[in-house]
Amino acid sequence: MTSAIVVLSASSGGGHNAAAKAIVNRIRAQYGDQYEYKIIDIYRNNLVSRLPGLAKIRYQSDFAWRLFFRITNRRWAVEVISLLMRRYMLHLISRELPKNTSHLIAVHFNPAQILKSLAMKFNSPPQTSIVVTDFDPHWAWLGKETDQLFVVSDSGVNRARSIGYTDKTLTKMQIVPVEELQHKSVMRQANAPWKLLLIAGQDGSNGRQIHRLVEIIGRIGSNTDIELTVICGKNEKLKHSMEQMKQGIQTIDLKINGYVDNVAQTFHNYDLMLVRTSPGVLSECISAGVPVLGFDWTAHEVFQTTYIEQNGLGIASRDSNQQTEFLCKVIGDTEYLDRLQRNVAKVRKKIDYCNFVQRLVNGAR
Repeated sequence: MTSAIVVLSASSGGGHNAAAKAIVNRIRAQYGDQYEYKIIDIYRNNLVSRLPGLAKIRYQSDFAWRLFFRITNRRWAVEVISLLMRRYMLHLISRELPKNTSHLIAVHFNPAQILKSLAMKFNSPPQTSIVVTDFDPHWAWLGKETDQLFVVSDSGVNRARSIGYTDKTLTKMQIVPVEELQHKSVMRQANAPWKLLLIAGQDGSNGRQIHRLVEIIGRIGSNTDIELTVICGKNEKLKHSMEQMKQGIQTIDLKINGYVDNVAQTFHNYDLMLVRTSPGVLSECISAGVPVLGFDWTAHEVFQTTYIEQNGLGIASRDSNQQTEFLCKVIGDTEYLDRLQRNVAKVRKKIDYCNFVQRLVNGAR
């Protein structure tokens, strides 16, 4: 019987499920039909399906979310929460696991806590791996006694080592796993219009920041040929307000879209990405080879803001003056844009998906 690779994910914003799909597709590209593949969404149609609703705190009050994040980002808090949820989560997930499971991969912190316990339910325990889909891990990501942990940040590596992970069980990634994307290989042509893509979170956040950014770009567009595309996702309210705003902005070619499937496949067509610095979208920008302006983030996404600037990929700022200064510099200085694009390409070239997949499937050798 063909053995099964099972990825445990959760529909709590889209990033975890996107990473799960990317991992399955990249394993399939290298190993084909040697394995069966299954993604289990732990929040689908069950009592814990409302848990992602807690995350809406972050859109109502940045202070409340930072406080919640700080309190829960402690080992004792994680252990208490895990203890309360363990029995139900074990029951919930184990009933969906194929009997021929050979690999258990968690791309969400909730199953990461019980991965080894799930493996022990099999006569022949499957190999277990946690792929952290945040750039810097909350304590909840660091499940104990897991065969392998994959993490992006140095601080994540240090935290993992503090609880017993070693070079044999720990792998440092460049970015969060994403689908194969075409990358930008040609620099912007001198006489072409500037092509900018602004992506709103599908959850409907960042409305004020987005309106301010469009106003800034509208002012800059009075002297420059700019084509700005805004992806509003499933946020109909934002889409409606942007369409109204468009009527008053004549200085740029403003395109408003709602939800667009596989939008990341188009990233390489743009000169600059304007994004909330979520780990998945930032990883897609890097994979597509395009510089970024990160205009918003939440408490658990702060690490990405330093990652952007340390690697010279662009800037992350909520300040309108800094955003204006950056946009004017990018548009007014061709050499600066070229340098940003080369920096993104440099990070991209370090990504070794072949080795990542081999390690994920075969473990430490």
